[in-house]
Amino acid sequence: MQKKTRSKIITPFYFLDLMDSEFGQQLEAQNKRKADKAAKKAQRKVVKDANRAAVEVEWKEIITEHNKAVEAWEVECVRLKAEGVHMKDLPVKPKCSLKPKPAVMKRVKISR
Repeated sequence: MQKKTRSKIITPFYFLDLMDSEFGQQLEAQNKRKADKAAKKAQRKVVKDANRAAVEVEWKEIITEHNKAVEAWEVECVRLKAEGVHMKDLPVKPKCSLKPKPAVMKRVKISR
């Protein structure tokens, strides 16, 4: 969908509207709507970045736990090989879980 670039207060009788006292109020209202929209967008970005940072911390914890489990598994495999256990009877390597996804913000549509 193409983004609307035209102002909503411009009418076919633009030159008459410039003399109207309502024009200034409409222009201020339009600028306020644009500023509000930009502020909401900035707030969403802050929340999204915070969620992303929390997921990264959680992911690093998961990776460190997985690396510890793999090291323990390797030690166990070496010990079992020394005892003469067959390769097919060795324990399975621990799997790393999937990376968690950031929380998705739900958009609420406001009916006008």
